Amino acid sequence: MAPITSLPAEILLDIFERTINDPFNPHRDTNTDIIHIRLVCRKWRALSHEFALRYFSIGIDSTNRSLWKLGRCLLYDTSLAAQIQELIVRWHRREADIPETHTKRWKWTREDRERIEFYRKELSSHISSATFDAMLEGVNSESLLPFILCFTTNLKELDLNNMESLLIGRVWFADSHGVGSETIRRVLGRGPSEEGFKYIEDEDEDEDDEYGAEDYEDDDYDSDRRYLDCDEEFLRNHMPPEAKGEGALWFHVNIGTPGNYLPGLRQVTHLRNGFNSYNFVIDSLSGWSAKYIAPLLFLPNLEFLEIKSHATIGGTIYGDKNAIHRPLPPSFEPYRGLKSKVKTLELWDGRLRLEDYDAIAELTGNLTDLQIDHSEHHNPLPDPDLAYIANTFRAYNKETLTLHKICINDWFAYSMPGINFD
Repeated sequence: MAPITSLPAEILLDIFERTINDPFNPHRDTNTDIIHIRLVCRKWRALSHEFALRYFSIGIDSTNRSLWKLGRCLLYDTSLAAQIQELIVRWHRREADIPETHTKRWKWTREDRERIEFYRKELSSHISSATFDAMLEGVNSESLLPFILCFTTNLKELDLNNMESLLIGRVWFADSHGVGSETIRRVLGRGPSEEGFKYIEDEDEDEDDEYGAEDYEDDDYDSDRRYLDCDEEFLRNHMPPEAKGEGALWFHVNIGTPGNYLPGLRQVTHLRNGFNSYNFVIDSLSGWSAKYIAPLLFLPNLEFLEIKSHATIGGTIYGDKNAIHRPLPPSFEPYRGLKSKVKTLELWDGRLRLEDYDAIAELTGNLTDLQIDHSEHHNPLPDPDLAYIANTFRAYNKETLTLHKICINDWFAYSMPGINFD
């Protein structure tokens, strides 16, 4: 029987495309499949450059570390990224009290680090130096996302799902859950900035014990020290400063602005950005900061934008959930006078005030469909305020948005008391 590698190229391509672009299983770890195909032989590696990746799924901090492997692949050959048409992001963050989720630190070779330093200079106008520092740390694989999105030049759809900005689940609740700095250190292992740590070179294959993630003991750290130490000593090297107070990802702080977006986002027509509601930070916003909606709205070819669990308000979990307010108008000021091309806007589980809806509406001008689900739990709004929001959006989209295409809290605008029919 002839081996499968002897099949004609057109048949192999059909098999590859049916496997990789399986519409019944769009959530598979696609980059692992691609890597396996490329490793079979030279013929298969060459063929892997010829088919479009309609559904490409990546796992943030997955224990198989496939996203790190993809990052290493792109350091030497970026052509794979140009094949991706739809990118789906899945979240597999470490949880402090579940050892099975404790993904090992990724170890770059000397040659890898030289390539990273090359791209640090080459992409300096798109990606911050701090992002490359986080990549080198090998802990937060989400830091690779801006790098990947520099090369996805044919990307049409990006689904971030319910993102988890926190590096380690439940770390912010350390006091109540008994998760001290020693526990967090065991999760992450020692990093390149800590004394005694050396990068692992190609010849060292001992991945299990090098970082001491299981049996490392630190006499300098008291296990009773809690959240502040975890934040200061561990998380600042892996997460953007905006993560704690705003729920932002490296993606958000590097996305760019009109005229200078990440190259791989310039053809995107559909984008979804949710947020894990259990991931919010106590004593801060009750969701991810809505100020990042503005740069998303102005992606040059974006037509559909879905946002979930965005916030400008927050407070203590036991006190006033509306005690903090970070209004949108000041952060939206650089975009004043611009009009988004987005046609469909869906704002789900929003934790905003009226002036914030005003600020978002002012940036629109081409909407044909508007869906809003305002969070009554965080900031209840009376019926007249819902009508006010509908009137405001319609005023900025007079030529394109009808009352039948505005729905707020499952209430169509044409049936709202106080709606403006002009």
